[in-house]
Amino acid sequence: MKTNLVTAGALAWAAVIFMLSAQPASKLEKTQLFFDFIPRADFFAHMFLFFVLGALVHGVLRAYLPRRKNLVLSDTVIFCLLYGMSDEIHQAFVPGRTLSGLDLLADVLGATLAVTLWLAIHQIRQRIRRGRDGDAKK
Repeated sequence: MKTNLVTAGALAWAAVIFMLSAQPASKLEKTQLFFDFIPRADFFAHMFLFFVLGALVHGVLRAYLPRRKNLVLSDTVIFCLLYGMSDEIHQAFVPGRTLSGLDLLADVLGATLAVTLWLAIHQIRQRIRRGRDGDAKK
């Protein structure tokens, strides 16, 4: 059940990214006025979107590919890179939108941050467990 929810979440989030990419530039101008005070808001928006996608995809891959657990981190980033590339190519065909290498970089950074955060939390949890196990043996 949990696996199905994470999978549905990843698919839904990928659909959200696709729908946002399909918006013509004229529709996005209204939101740009709201975020004008944030330098490189577009870059950070891409990072956020792909941070969430990376976290969700990582959960899906961990559930469905348990034997590849040492490679799931890199698999997640590679998946997000490929999805980001397809997203940028898609944007090239949307009126007023362009393909951007900087956006792709933000996509990969967001996914990389997601898996790095997961790895850090996982290592901290393991140290805490080892500490408890060591205390219990004394």
